Amino acid sequence: WEAEVSNQSALQPTCAPATCAAALRKRLERWRARAIVAGRPSHRAVVEPTCVDTPALAFDAEFESGSIGKVSRLGPCEYEVQLLPDHGPGGGAYVQWFCFRIRQMKPGQSYTFHLLNLVKAGSLFEEGCQPVLFSQKRMAQSGMGWSREGIDVAYYPHSMGAGARKQYCVTFEIVFPFEDDSCFLAHAVPYTYSDLSADLARWPTARREVLAVSAGGINIDALHLGKPDACKRVCMIARAHPGETHASWIMRGILEFLLGSEPDAAACLEKLAWVVVPMLNPDGVATGRTRTNMACIDLNRHHHDDSTAETRGLKATLKEEASKGEAFVFIDIHSHSRRRGIFAIANGEDGDPLVSSLAARTPLVDKPGTQREACRAQDAGTGRVVAAGEGYRYSLTLESSLCARHTAAGGEHLSLRDLVSTGRAICLAILDLVVEVKEPSDCVHNVDGIEAKEPCDDPDAELKETLGRINNANETNSSPEAGGYNAEFKDF
Repeated sequence: WEAEVSNQSALQPTCAPATCAAALRKRLERWRARAIVAGRPSHRAVVEPTCVDTPALAFDAEFESGSIGKVSRLGPCEYEVQLLPDHGPGGGAYVQWFCFRIRQMKPGQSYTFHLLNLVKAGSLFEEGCQPVLFSQKRMAQSGMGWSREGIDVAYYPHSMGAGARKQYCVTFEIVFPFEDDSCFLAHAVPYTYSDLSADLARWPTARREVLAVSAGGINIDALHLGKPDACKRVCMIARAHPGETHASWIMRGILEFLLGSEPDAAACLEKLAWVVVPMLNPDGVATGRTRTNMACIDLNRHHHDDSTAETRGLKATLKEEASKGEAFVFIDIHSHSRRRGIFAIANGEDGDPLVSSLAARTPLVDKPGTQREACRAQDAGTGRVVAAGEGYRYSLTLESSLCARHTAAGGEHLSLRDLVSTGRAICLAILDLVVEVKEPSDCVHNVDGIEAKEPCDDPDAELKETLGRINNANETNSSPEAGGYNAEFKDF
């Protein structure tokens, strides 16, 4: 995946509504026929006898962030895959992330996969989104990494699980590009702890502090960037929920910008003190969980208490930063499986200035889709609520769809380039709140065919020259340089 972001091909559209409807009808009709034969709704009701004479695919998830349960072969080229819940008390409620390797395939042959045990009533898989595929042979021959693949994708109820909880299935067909390849299928493009370690190794001079040590013995690093004695303090975190990989790609864009060679980042570092926690839950990431840490605790419901070392360390850092100056911005970056686009969840209207600033920097942010939540009892342990309680003026949860842009931004699948460019936009949007803008100009920032106006500098401001460079930045600055990204998953 060495040049995964900069070499990524054109945007991939989602499937048309008519295609989705036809796929769902096809899947339900076949499911109903099998249910009638077997007397129960299961894909295992019919197994074609010819399958014993056809070479079977080989499945495994013996690598970092891998996750797969029992696999049953239903026919020569049809498989039922049990997805794993987070292991531990209450973990059955969290089934979403999947990432597994497939071998021994035949090229040109269509294989059908039924992924079971999903628990959410809705999914973007039913709205034209597709899973991602990585082929090692394709990467070696053409440099093409992850791509959205799958035809006749459908998401539908499948069975009743424990406690009469309805379970769902996503079904799709894949045609593999090469024979005897090693391919990976996943919900979204992975970003592992080893990937983070490789990225951080590129910036050895960045000051790092161990926020906490996880139950698995992994150091949870916080990076301290910018001016140590700056008045305004910013804290950004990602991957409290390990299965939400798009959060890491946005975070990668943040770090690429702040620690890269762009002169425009100097203004951000000069005016602000930044604390960046790229991966709050490395145990969950490494072991392929959807939402929890090794103790099966959802970190984003326990920022207010002492349940976990991860959140205790973060809370102490938030307090310390607030004591050093103005607690200015807190952003907790997540991903979403049921909504399109990149959008914010705010505490009432408190975050509106930051959301507006971010939407002015990138059209990928769905400003009208902002959720302005009242602080309900069940939200007391979320990062944005706890940070607001510590005095942070602008405290947001930023959600990126795991699949697609919002409709106003084109509706295509979100690319890694989209996500990385959003990280850059976040930094500049925060800077815009620091530097007053008197008269906006018509400067335009283009993101793969869609435009958003950017605020220009105040001619009387100290940072006039720097902001001018920012407003005229070339689109290619949003893509990190090639290198530093693992070309293969790390085996345990």
